[in-house]
Amino acid sequence: MHIVNEDFQASDEFEATDADAARLAALKSALDIGLDEVIKGKKLFAAEVKVEGEGQPTKRFIATVGASPLIG
Repeated sequence: MHIVNEDFQASDEFEATDADAARLAALKSALDIGLDEVIKGKKLFAAEVKVEGEGQPTKRFIATVGASPLIG
C-alpha cells in the first residue's frame, strides 16, 4: 500500500484475506492520516492510494478529508 500526495508519503506491507480487505485497509489508513492532518489545522488532505498485490492488478484511489466552518 502506498499513500502519496505533494507533502506526504507512506508505504506499508500487510497481509489481507482478499483484495477487498486490502483496499478497505488502505483507504482506512489514508482517511486516518487525513483526519490527523485536518485536526492539525489543514483545511484539506488529499492523497493517491495505491494497493498492489501478488497476482492482482494495481488499484488506485483518491482519498480526501476536509473541514470548513459553516457561515450563517
